[in-house]
Amino acid sequence: MAIPNGTIEEPNYAQLAAMCADLLGVASASGVVEYVNPAVERTLGFAAADLVGRSLPGVIHPDDLPSIAEAFASAGGAAGADRVEFRAQHARGGWVWLSLRQMVRGDDGRLYAVVRDVSRRKQEEAIDRGQRAVLEAIATGEPLPQVIARLVQFVEALAPGMTCSVLSREDPGVVHVVAAPSLPADYLASIEGVAIGPAAGSCGTAMFLGARVIVGDVGTDARWDQYRAAALAAGLRSCWSEPYFSGDGRVLGALAMYGRTVRTPSPAELKLLETAGHLAGIAVESRRAIDELGLYRRAVEHLGDLVVIAAAPPSRDETPRIVYANPAFERRTGWMLPEVLGRVPTFLFGEQTSAEDVAALGAKVRAGRAAHVYLTAHAKGGTPFMVDLDVLPIIGPEGWATHWVGVGRDVTARKRAEAELRRSQELFSALSKVAPMVVWAVDRTGRFTQASGGGIAAAGLTPEAVVGTSSLDLLAGTTLTDARGQVHSYAEVLPAVLEHGESFAGMAEFNGVHFEIAAGPLHGEDGAIEGLVCAGIVVSDRVRLETQLRHAQKMEAVGRLAGGVAHDFNNVLTAILGFAWVAQEEAPGESTVATALQEIIAATRRASDLTKRLLVFSRQQVLQPRSLALNDVVQNSERLLQRLIGEDVVLRSRLTDVPWKVRADPSQLEQVVMNLALNARDAMPYGGALTLEVTHVRVSAQTPAADPGVPPGEWVMLTVSDTGVGMDQTTLSRVFEPFFTTKAPGRGTGLGLSTVYGIVTQSGGQVHVSSAPGRGTTFRVYLPRSEATKEVATISAGDDQRSGQGLETVLVAEDDRGVRDLIRLSLKRFGYKLLVAASGEEALELAAKHEGPLPILVTDVVMPRMSGPQLRDRLLAIRPETRVLFLSGYTDDEMIKRGVLEDGVAFLQKPFPPEVLARKVREVLDQA
Repeated sequence: MAIPNGTIEEPNYAQLAAMCADLLGVASASGVVEYVNPAVERTLGFAAADLVGRSLPGVIHPDDLPSIAEAFASAGGAAGADRVEFRAQHARGGWVWLSLRQMVRGDDGRLYAVVRDVSRRKQEEAIDRGQRAVLEAIATGEPLPQVIARLVQFVEALAPGMTCSVLSREDPGVVHVVAAPSLPADYLASIEGVAIGPAAGSCGTAMFLGARVIVGDVGTDARWDQYRAAALAAGLRSCWSEPYFSGDGRVLGALAMYGRTVRTPSPAELKLLETAGHLAGIAVESRRAIDELGLYRRAVEHLGDLVVIAAAPPSRDETPRIVYANPAFERRTGWMLPEVLGRVPTFLFGEQTSAEDVAALGAKVRAGRAAHVYLTAHAKGGTPFMVDLDVLPIIGPEGWATHWVGVGRDVTARKRAEAELRRSQELFSALSKVAPMVVWAVDRTGRFTQASGGGIAAAGLTPEAVVGTSSLDLLAGTTLTDARGQVHSYAEVLPAVLEHGESFAGMAEFNGVHFEIAAGPLHGEDGAIEGLVCAGIVVSDRVRLETQLRHAQKMEAVGRLAGGVAHDFNNVLTAILGFAWVAQEEAPGESTVATALQEIIAATRRASDLTKRLLVFSRQQVLQPRSLALNDVVQNSERLLQRLIGEDVVLRSRLTDVPWKVRADPSQLEQVVMNLALNARDAMPYGGALTLEVTHVRVSAQTPAADPGVPPGEWVMLTVSDTGVGMDQTTLSRVFEPFFTTKAPGRGTGLGLSTVYGIVTQSGGQVHVSSAPGRGTTFRVYLPRSEATKEVATISAGDDQRSGQGLETVLVAEDDRGVRDLIRLSLKRFGYKLLVAASGEEALELAAKHEGPLPILVTDVVMPRMSGPQLRDRLLAIRPETRVLFLSGYTDDEMIKRGVLEDGVAFLQKPFPPEVLARKVREVLDQA
């Protein structure tokens, strides 16, 4: 297109014109377009060449031609034409709002103009006007159908060619047409009552998802499969739907815009859709709130309680004023609503009203808290009455109270009855306390009317707490056993007494207290049964003795069932705990997987704890504790023990270098040592070795003790192990039972080990035992470190936090696959290179083939064909530089008997977490 002479001749001007966002145009004096810049295509959809040669009036809205003509006329002035806003035709149809920013007439008569697209601003202004109109209709209480109709008209006016509808979501999740004046009735009938869902057209899907749904082509979108025929028959080709919500986020319905062409919305249309949907939500929610408010008002007006609403005072110095009182208030007080409006509520109080209660009530409510009080109020004639009053402050959006709501109940009759009941109870209580029996009575509803006697206190109750409550609730868990031994519930006995006049005699148990009772009907003056009366005596001591006898008999059966913790079980436990710990570190901290892993670890520990509890028996005795070192107890006992155990038993002791103190009875601890040592001697009839060892143990969640059930803390552990005949599981399960012995008649009382258990547990400690036939026995006594002496042997926190990282090669020998895989995974995570074998023979083969250094062997102690100690001996013959770390499901005491725990030999008890294994490997390597 050629640029007319004398207009924009220079190339730089032409480039600037092409880059300008506004429309730049030149027209002849008669109004024929001679030049427009490329911005016209973005604004009106025409190519610049299509407009050149056309008359300006032909593209301007007829209603705007007068103002444009006036601008043409004034363009010849010095200031040019004034700004004018007008509509111009778009190439696709419709009109676009433009603003004539500047127009001047040149010397040659041509018109030079700068025009700006203001359609978006015009759209926003129109939306704002329509929005204000709808909100004003809502605020003035216009009926909902009219408000929705106004909203639909507003949308259709701003989106020419589009049709608007408003639908609501009704229970149980179906569509209801609220307003759609421009849609065909046949189409509306086809969507009425449709269930919402993921493929329920645009509106049903938007309600289901709670999100906007844009369908540009109804003819192809799968969400319209069931409704396509009806929509196409109505000439609808596109549908955009916006859900609207309640204040608490519930989907109330959806607003839709239908088009008769295939297309998606422009940004302006999306803005309109969003605004209209929001307005629909406000309109529907406001109407529902008004309806609910009316429902509440009707409920309050029909309420039997007295309701008073007062406007909260704006300051502490002012008083609240009544703005509402319900009909129940008028009936009870005699004051009509017009008489009390604007009055201070305290005018209802009088001389009998407690000033302290009124002051406390006001203080609570002024502080924004609900208050409850019993007050004496006065009716219009001065008659006093008792009111059970609740006052609640209503907090406004600004955060302070706008109103006070008082709800009162006339309790005059009830208070009078309660006073009479109290007098009757006091008389009955005074009479019943002189008798050693428990006496109580209930009425025909099962509510306690009387209760007295020392047995009530024995059951952890007071008469005041019992009287007035439901016996069916209080005694719901009570078991009643009649003279024939048949068990009944209280709910069975009460109707039998009240309805049939039957009596009951037998035993009752409540809150752990046992009663021998007799119950029967309570007759009134006319002979009718008015309730139930019961008397009884406490027989808990007798029942306790009977229970102890049954418990002793039951323990014999439990002892036969109890099992010990053996090597294979600890292997399984090591794998479960270890892999769970590893997985827990990998799992996100708040994930379901992390929670499940925590439960696995906790459940596995509980399984270990259950095994321990099956093997433990409790004993109590009087102790005289003091702070002492367990080293001293062992040393003091050694001289006497050497004479008692005989020459064929070798006595060895290993004591800690810096002893921690414990708080215990020294003579009783010596008894523990003596009993365990003599028990070990009797288990070695042909001689053997008896080892006493004192060690320190730190237990935490990250480094649990080798024995299950030892809580976190610092412990001093006494280990007594022998190389005797050992015990099978049946014997081991009963080892702490009083009077249980495997010795011949007359050779033992069976009290030695039960005495050990009682002393240790009463000293705050624990005792554990492990044994197997032919493998000897080991007892481990844990005593808590005395808090007062912890400064004697302080160990650096760095010892517990030693890093487990390393780059060395580790040779692993473990016959259990689960444990073997755990070791492989654990040490690899800490950087170690691994040679893993399932047996001692395979480990030797790997060592022989390995060309580099082999600084450490990690091996199970007990393996088929070749044990851990045997593997160590053969490996050190070819690899003398290799250090050894033993692992075992047996205790460290068992390892003593196997010759493993000699000086300089490292040992780790199963089960263990991966971090402990890595630290132990690092520790052994660092000692090399």
